[in-house]
Amino acid sequence: MLLKDSVDKIPLIGNKYVELLLKLEITSIEELLYYFPRSYTDTSVIVNINELSRSEVKTTIATIEEISNIRTKNRKSLQKGIITDGSDSIEVIWFNQPFLTRNLKPGMEVMLAGKLSDSSIKPQLVAPQYEVIRDGDKNSIHLGRISPNYPLTKGITAKWLRSRIHYIIDNINQIEDLDESLPDWMLEKYNLTDIIDALECIHFPENTEEIAKSRRRLGFEELVEIQIKLINEHTKRLESKAVKVSVHDNSINEFISSLPFELTSTQKIAYQEIHSDYSAPYPMKRLIQGDVGSGKTIVAALAALPVLESSKQVVLLAPTAVLAEQHFESFLKYFGDKFKIGLITSQSSAKEKKEHYDLVIGTHAILHHKDTLLDSLGLLIVDEEHRFGVKQRRELGYYENHIDSPHILHLTATPIPRTLALTLFGNFDVSVIEKPSQRVTVATSVVPEDKREDSYAWIRNLVNQGGQVFWIFPLIDENEEMNANALEEKFPVIKKIFKEFN
Repeated sequence: MLLKDSVDKIPLIGNKYVELLLKLEITSIEELLYYFPRSYTDTSVIVNINELSRSEVKTTIATIEEISNIRTKNRKSLQKGIITDGSDSIEVIWFNQPFLTRNLKPGMEVMLAGKLSDSSIKPQLVAPQYEVIRDGDKNSIHLGRISPNYPLTKGITAKWLRSRIHYIIDNINQIEDLDESLPDWMLEKYNLTDIIDALECIHFPENTEEIAKSRRRLGFEELVEIQIKLINEHTKRLESKAVKVSVHDNSINEFISSLPFELTSTQKIAYQEIHSDYSAPYPMKRLIQGDVGSGKTIVAALAALPVLESSKQVVLLAPTAVLAEQHFESFLKYFGDKFKIGLITSQSSAKEKKEHYDLVIGTHAILHHKDTLLDSLGLLIVDEEHRFGVKQRRELGYYENHIDSPHILHLTATPIPRTLALTLFGNFDVSVIEKPSQRVTVATSVVPEDKREDSYAWIRNLVNQGGQVFWIFPLIDENEEMNANALEEKFPVIKKIFKEFN
């Protein structure tokens, strides 16, 4: 058995289940082996019938004395039975599972996990999970233990998937190419379990310590793989040739002195780091992280200026047309008619999409017309990269494979710890810019219904002190499918409450 073998090599997986597993993106033995549980159910506490509880799920082993289907007045069905374990007997009840009388017969030994009913006067075990004990084998993979729960799809039951993964774990030593990926020194240094033990314990642990131990090992291995990919990407970038950009200090200083505000210290550091990146023979890949209002756009403009002056094109990609228009207006204000600036969205005309621009600002519509719009890309600026889809990211990557690779600058307002940023964004250098100290701090509040009247007084007091309030609604018009306040409906009410204000 090999990791790349098709799942139909496993018993009880025929064509039907091959198609169903494909919906879970499982096609090979390796993919099934690495299909990890999303949670666990602990039914490992096994007790006598007289120790069952109303507050906690417990497991008991008993013999079925009787079981039958009962029709209710509303044409539904109940399945009632009596079980005994020698110490006591108890009534068991299920709802709308008529097939149970075919699966469970008097005299069968079963394992049942559940809680006693809160509402019945006499003890009654309600809707327990069950498993028939065959040939006295009480080592169940479903009950009486910590059992794994996997993401499912229609047609695949939890018990079936659990049993097929258990078959692989039972035969894990038969997988010829399942080798240890980490060296012995690393396993010893970081006190990690080996790969076979980790896979066995992640699927069928004996206790919670084994879950933690296996997760730590498998997580460590995943981080090592990510780190290796990052090193390879970094090496590839260092070996690639960048578009040449000349930075002229006089031009930069002249631009900065024309601004109606003074740059903050972190804005200065960020643009200087970018300009320093241009002097390297390989392309820049830098992430600028800063809160809304911290001045990422002016840093982007300072990044674009030397590229434009080097007769290379700059593209700024935004996730929405509104954001693209805002950037377009900002860059027009910064550069005036010094460069030809174009706004490209899905609404742009065919003629606009064929123009040649020095600076192209727009949405992913740019990507659909890249062959006519772009011929000498020097800098790609991507605003909020994580909001672009996988396909769009792939198209962005197209520009990273040119003979002279363009420089890449990403802007994000998402607060990302530095180490996480390095992981999420690959081999990017990271610059963090802080919000100017004179900017007003905005407080955001979610007000529960029972505090609504109090909030009106709080808002009135705030506005009387010279403050300003933005009131955000999830909808403009009423929508039958969504139970939410709509602006059109509530605006007259708010206007009446605060009639003294504009």
